[in-house]
Amino acid sequence: MFFADQNNGLGHVNPDGVISYTEDRDGLIHNNVWDLDVDARGALWVATRGGLGSYWQGMWLSFGPDSGLEALELWPVAIRGDHVLVGSAGQGTFDFDLNMASGPPPRVSFLPTFVGEDRVIVRWQTLSFEGVVPRERIQTRIRVDGQAWSPWSLTREMTLAGVYAGEHTVTVQAADPVGRYYEAGFVDAFSVLPSLHQRPVFYLPVGISGLVALLLTIAFMPRRQRDAAVLAESEVRYRSFFQQAPISLWEQDYSAVTSYLNGLALADETALLAHLTPRVVFECTAKIRILDVNEATLELFECQDPQLLVAQIHKVFRREAYPALRGGIIALHRGDMRYSHETVAYSLQGTRRNVILNFAVVPGGKEDYSRVLVSVLDVTAQRRAAEEMQAAARAAEEANVAKSAFLANTSHEIRTPMNAVM
Repeated sequence: MFFADQNNGLGHVNPDGVISYTEDRDGLIHNNVWDLDVDARGALWVATRGGLGSYWQGMWLSFGPDSGLEALELWPVAIRGDHVLVGSAGQGTFDFDLNMASGPPPRVSFLPTFVGEDRVIVRWQTLSFEGVVPRERIQTRIRVDGQAWSPWSLTREMTLAGVYAGEHTVTVQAADPVGRYYEAGFVDAFSVLPSLHQRPVFYLPVGISGLVALLLTIAFMPRRQRDAAVLAESEVRYRSFFQQAPISLWEQDYSAVTSYLNGLALADETALLAHLTPRVVFECTAKIRILDVNEATLELFECQDPQLLVAQIHKVFRREAYPALRGGIIALHRGDMRYSHETVAYSLQGTRRNVILNFAVVPGGKEDYSRVLVSVLDVTAQRRAAEEMQAAARAAEEANVAKSAFLANTSHEIRTPMNAVM
């Protein structure tokens, strides 16, 4: 049951006694409803303070000045056959003839349908007989594949999502201002192709590619096996050389150090030098990951277990090694492939050793310094011999000076009495 509400729109009482309202945002011409009536077709007519409205088969119709209605503030409304009589507030009574519409109902012309990977956009336009009805007053509704109709509206396109592959039909009806339309509507069709992997044409190139890949795999398998055998043999030779080398060798991973340096974003090398305090340098040293050491390393640093040596590396390189370690970090920052520096190291038993520290980046490891070969050459004996030679040279020089001084003094002591005798 419907009732007029002069402030809130068109009221409706459902069978459960719940009241709801239809407002202008729902299609009603105006919210100030003063009277209503129903014609023989079952269409509801509503007189408002903003014009005449009608609701029929889910479609709201609006009649204002463009329909010939000279007054908008309406009051009573009454149906007499095919005539709608409506009274105005002070401007008389108006007779609206339902048969006044001339010519056939509007027609629909479809625009090209867009069919995409995940959606379909159907578009259309409306055409009235001799253009007497403006397009903005023609309402349309659409349904797809015989499903339910959409609400009447003034839109001219619909986006469909999740449409399955195959043939589809769309039907559009267009109604003129008095609600006339072709019952059959206007039909258009479109096709949705299956996904690429579901099309037969997809399997031919895929099958050919798979067959070619299989043949190439079979053809290159012996070569890959030979290459793998050569690589394994090369790795065995490298490991044998690494383990049996007479000098201390370390295989290390500097990637964490390079990541830390890159994260500093320092302006230049001067800023880096200022940043590399002893604490920072030894923190960077702790980030170095030792992958392997050889037998000569264990012998040099008086240790039997490689894991123990790795765990106590801070005892090997102490504060005397700060200049060498800082220089190595600067070399990493520059991107150098090689670095060498003489420094001091200690064995785990506390033996002090003079060593030459070298590192060389393994080919293919410069990108992140993940494989660096480090050698530690013990030059303690050479350093001791050099110091002993320097001490002997200083002693010989001092003896020579003393001898010269003795001879000079003796000569003076002899010449003085001789001169007196002469």
